[in-house]
Amino acid sequence: MTIPSVVGLKYEEAVSLLDSLGFEPRKGESRMDKDKPAGTVLIQNPPPGSIVKSGRRVYLTLSAGEIKVAVPNLLGKTLRDSKFALERIGLKLGAVEYDISDQYPVNTVMAQRIAPGVKIKKEMYVSVVISTGSATDKVAVPDLTSKSFNAAIEILKKIGLEVGNVSYIISPDLLPNTIVDQYPRAGEMVARTQPIDLIIVREGEHPKDYYEN
Repeated sequence: MTIPSVVGLKYEEAVSLLDSLGFEPRKGESRMDKDKPAGTVLIQNPPPGSIVKSGRRVYLTLSAGEIKVAVPNLLGKTLRDSKFALERIGLKLGAVEYDISDQYPVNTVMAQRIAPGVKIKKEMYVSVVISTGSATDKVAVPDLTSKSFNAAIEILKKIGLEVGNVSYIISPDLLPNTIVDQYPRAGEMVARTQPIDLIIVREGEHPKDYYEN
């Protein structure tokens, strides 16, 4: 008898077909395969088209599906350690957000978008929220000089600070919207409620208006 091809069929379908033709199907090993759903026949032995006696055993190698890994617990880890923990098991660090937390220290993960222990496919992204510390904590003022106004806004937001008063100067040597001075100075420790005043090179569009919108 000629053995038919059952490669690509679900295991139950392959068994039914082989049984109906007088063969004896046997389940063999399983292999990870990202292209074939779990339970699909990947290989058969003897191969399709073989001429054998009736009642011959046919061994079927099945797909175990795509490899999934359990998302690690990132809570309390630094951004750097979280990135390494994900990459070690084939996952990737996704979007990074920042928020105030009374529970988690500054610059540690306070929340993750996929809960620890959930099994997901490799190469998927796991987004996290990084603690900027308690609302009552003091933070070091970053150096904003030479940065653009928009870049300064983003830098301040990430550590829980805001733009205060904005003053303007005219400078033929610097690009419009460039920050030339700030108060408090870079490195000073301030409360999160402390606004940071900026002196910016003037341009046609009013930077303060842009910020408020």
